[in-house]
Amino acid sequence: MSYLICKKIDFCYGHRLMEYSGVCNRIHGHNATVEIVLESKTLNKIGMVEDFTTVKDVAKQFIEETFDHRLLLRYDDPLIESLEQKNESYLEVIYNPTAENISKHIFNFLSIHFKDILVAVRVHETNSSYAEFTRE
Repeated sequence: MSYLICKKIDFCYGHRLMEYSGVCNRIHGHNATVEIVLESKTLNKIGMVEDFTTVKDVAKQFIEETFDHRLLLRYDDPLIESLEQKNESYLEVIYNPTAENISKHIFNFLSIHFKDILVAVRVHETNSSYAEFTRE
């Protein structure tokens, strides 16, 4: 038996998927929701797995500084050269910017702060679709 908590954070981002044959190979955007799931068999002295405010503050700052209102492009996307010439903002990543890879990126950062209790990070690209990265 254990306790689970979940904190949701909303953000917006644009991306396109390289080597993809569907419409997602075009630049498009998402109003995304991230869910951060923490688990513990015990509660702290206050009676919490973790303070929701702490989870929000740590995760929101990282997500806002890294992903929010950014165009995510894989390092070899030919659009990068044009954006640099026009001094436009984007985030270059080493992976195809799928919801799966974004959830792993966020999980890896949060695991530093919530090492023993972080269970999963879900990235909802739409209301009906999400990807999840979990601890092994």
